[in-house]
Amino acid sequence: MVYLFDGLDEVSVDNKEYIIKELRVFIDQLSDPKILITSRKESYLSDFYDFTRYEINSLSEKRSFSLISKYDPKSDVSKIDIGHSAE
Repeated sequence: MVYLFDGLDEVSVDNKEYIIKELRVFIDQLSDPKILITSRKESYLSDFYDFTRYEINSLSEKRSFSLISKYDPKSDVSKIDIGHSAE
């Protein structure tokens, strides 16, 4: 089983220390933890030093619309003219 914790950076400053501590307790209880934590770059993620980090490259507006058009050609987003956008 994979556990996903999305938006860790959205936890309030007042609760970050508590949440990180509780995540650690939860993770330590798992026999074979498969954990995915998503967040913007934040220094408190260093608390998860033993995790492998991956970074997603940002997409230009033009590339974003191109991917949407490719995978969902019937989407209203696919019909938007983005010719004015610079790559």
